[in-house]
Amino acid sequence: MFKIFFKCILGIFFSYSLQAQSVLQKGILDLRTWDFDQKPILKIEGESHFEYNKFLEYADIQALKKPHFIKIPSNWKDFSSDDMPLKGQGFATYSFQILLPKKRPENLVFHIPEQSVAYKLYINGKKSLEIGKLDSTAEKNQMQVLPIILELPTADTLQIVFHAAQFSLREGGLRAAILLGEAQEIRRDREKKILFDVFLTGATFIMSCYHFGLFFLRKKDKSSLIFAIICLLTLLRTLVTGEQVLAQLFVEWSWHFDLLKMVAYLTFYGLLMALTSFVQSVFPEDISQKVLRFIQIISVICMLATVFLPIQISNQIIPFYQIFALLVVIYYLVMIGIIVFRKRPDSKIILLGILIICIATINDILYFKLILDKTILLFGIGLFIFLFLQAFLLASRFSAAFGQIENLSGELRNLNQNLEQKVESRTQEINQKNNELNMTIEELHSTLDIVSSQKREIELQQDNLLLAKQQIQEKTQNLLSSIQYAKRIQSSMLADKALMKSFFSDYFILYRPKDVVSGDFYWFKQIDEHRGIVTVSDCTGHGVPGALMSMLGIEILNKIVDDKNIHEPAQILTALHQNIRRTLRQEQTDNTEGMEMGILLLDKQSRQIVYAGAMNPMYYVENQEIIDVRTAKKSIGGHLTNEKKDFEQQSIQLSNNPVMLYLCSDGYQDQFGGQNKRKFMIKKLKSLFVELANLPLKSQKTRLENTLIHWMKEANEKQTDDVTVMGIRF
Repeated sequence: MFKIFFKCILGIFFSYSLQAQSVLQKGILDLRTWDFDQKPILKIEGESHFEYNKFLEYADIQALKKPHFIKIPSNWKDFSSDDMPLKGQGFATYSFQILLPKKRPENLVFHIPEQSVAYKLYINGKKSLEIGKLDSTAEKNQMQVLPIILELPTADTLQIVFHAAQFSLREGGLRAAILLGEAQEIRRDREKKILFDVFLTGATFIMSCYHFGLFFLRKKDKSSLIFAIICLLTLLRTLVTGEQVLAQLFVEWSWHFDLLKMVAYLTFYGLLMALTSFVQSVFPEDISQKVLRFIQIISVICMLATVFLPIQISNQIIPFYQIFALLVVIYYLVMIGIIVFRKRPDSKIILLGILIICIATINDILYFKLILDKTILLFGIGLFIFLFLQAFLLASRFSAAFGQIENLSGELRNLNQNLEQKVESRTQEINQKNNELNMTIEELHSTLDIVSSQKREIELQQDNLLLAKQQIQEKTQNLLSSIQYAKRIQSSMLADKALMKSFFSDYFILYRPKDVVSGDFYWFKQIDEHRGIVTVSDCTGHGVPGALMSMLGIEILNKIVDDKNIHEPAQILTALHQNIRRTLRQEQTDNTEGMEMGILLLDKQSRQIVYAGAMNPMYYVENQEIIDVRTAKKSIGGHLTNEKKDFEQQSIQLSNNPVMLYLCSDGYQDQFGGQNKRKFMIKKLKSLFVELANLPLKSQKTRLENTLIHWMKEANEKQTDDVTVMGIRF
C-alpha cells in the first residue's frame, strides 16, 4: 500500500512539473517557437480579452476601441471595469488567440477543469463545446460539473471565445487553469489524477469498513466509530471535488450542480467536526469539551444552512468558515504540542497528522483564493496521510491490547495444563477433523447441485439462442422481401424504355445499383414529336436512403415538366433545387441531402441540344474526338440557399454527322480496382468512350460492364457506389 500511495503522489507532482507556462499577452498566446516534444503540456495563463455582461463574437471583441483585459485563471469579482467593481454573479465573454507552431502534434487538446460556470466554447467561430445550459438570466442558466478533454481543430491559429455565466456562487469566472497539449500526454496526466482519487476513495472505504467493524466488536471505544465517519466523509469529498470522479462516472449527476456543491460543503463542515471529535476521543483529559461543543454547534449551523438555504446564500458562509477552520486547526496544533510536552502516548503521531492537515488547509485556502497558482490542491493528500497515521495509531493500540490478551491467555494455559486437558484437546481436534470432513462432503454436494443448476441454465440459454436465431432469420427474410418490393416500385418509376426507344433510334443504359435499390436514377420526358428531355442523376447516399431521394426527385421532375411546362434545363434544375429544399425543410433543419444531375434537351429536327448540369458533366464524341460539357460545380439541395444557386445551360448545334452522347453518375469513375487498387478515374473513362463510340450500342454497354467487372476483380474489390451510364447515338 505504501508503494502504491507514494507512486500516485510522485505521479501527480511529476505531471504538474510537466505543465510549463506560456503567458497570454493582451489576448495573444504566441506558441510559434514552442517545442511540444520537449514541453508537451502547458498551462494557459495571462491576459485575456474580457467583456462583462456581454456575449460577443471574436470579431466584435477585436473591433472594440477600448478592450478590457483580465488575468486567467481568476474570478471576475476581483476585476474592475471602468473603475466599477463587478459582481460575482453575472455573465461575460473571454477571448484570446493562440498562434501555434508549424511543427506540432496532430492531436492537440484542451483539458478544461470544472469551472463552476456554465459556458460555451467557440473555436475559429464554430461552437465546439457547451457545458451546462448557458443563458444570460439566472432563471434559465444551468451549470454542470464536468471536467472535459476537447480535441482542437488542425489550424495554425485558434481564435478562442468563452461565453460564461453563473448566478449561484459568490465568485464567477474561469477560475481553474486550462491545459493545452498533446492528447496522449494530457490524458496520461488526467489519468494519474483520477487514479489517485480512485486510490484515495478505495483506501478510505476499506479503512471505514474496517473501523466500523472494530466499533461493532468493541462499542466502548468511540474513536473507531469517529474515525470510520472521517473516512466516509473523505470518500464523499473525493468523489465531488478535484477530478469530479462521481460526475465522470455518472454524467447525469454532473447536472446536479447545487447538490454536488452541497455535498462538498457538508463534507467540509463535517470533516472539521469529526476530526476535532476524534482528537478529543483519543485525549479526553487534555482537550476541552466546551471547545469541542462550540465547534460542533458552529459546524451544525453551517450544515443546516447549506441544506435548507439556497446555494446563493449558503455559499457565502464558506470564506468565514475557512477562517474559522484555520483557527481551529491552529488551536488543536497548539494543544497537541502541549500534549506532546506532557509525553502522552501516541501524541507525536497525532501532532504530525494535525500539522500536515494545517499545511494542506492553508495551501488550499490560498489556492482557492488564487493567491497561490504554482501549487496543487493538497487537502485530499494531507487528509489521507492523516488518516493513514491515525489508522496506524489505532491499529497499534489494538495490536498492543491483543498482545496483552494473548500473553495473559498464554500464562493461563501454562498454569492449567494437565493430562485431562491434553486428552480433551485431542478429542476436540478429532471432532474438529470430523466436522471439517463433514463440511467438505456438504460442500461437494453443494457443488454438484450448482453444476446441475448451471447445466440446466446452459440448456435453457441454448434453447433461447435457437429461438432468437429463428426470429432473426424471419425478420431478415421479411426485410429482404420489403427491399425487393421497394426495388419493383423504384423500377416502375424509372424512364419507360419503350418510350425512349420510340424517340431515340439507338441508345443504351448501363444501370448497376450497389445494393438492391439505388440512389441513381434516369428519367425521360417527350415534349413533342421532335423534342425530348433526358437526365441521369446521382442522389446522396445509396441503398434505401438514396432510393427515397431518387423517387422524390422523379416525382418533382414530373411536376416541373408536366404541371409547370418548364422545359429549359437550367430552369428545371433551379425549380428542382427549390422544391427539394422546400420538401426536405432544409432551411429549418440540419438536412443536407441532395443530388447531382445532368439534364439534356434534344431537338431531333434542328439537331440542337441544350445541356445544364449540377456537378455532372456531359460528354459527346464526334469524329473520334471527345468534348466534355461542364457546368458550375453546384448540387441540387444541400447547404446552399436558393439565392446562391444559379444554374447555367449551354446550347450546342450539332453537325449532320452521327454523334455519341454520354451521361453518367460518378460511380463508374470512382470505382476502386486494377492492380494498384486505385480509382478508374474520369480520364480513363473518357478514353473508353472514344474507343467505343463507333461500336453498336449493345456492344458498348457490354464492353462498359465487362470492363468495370474486370477492373474490380483485379483488386478483389466490391462495387463501392451506384453506377449509371447512358449512351445516345444522335
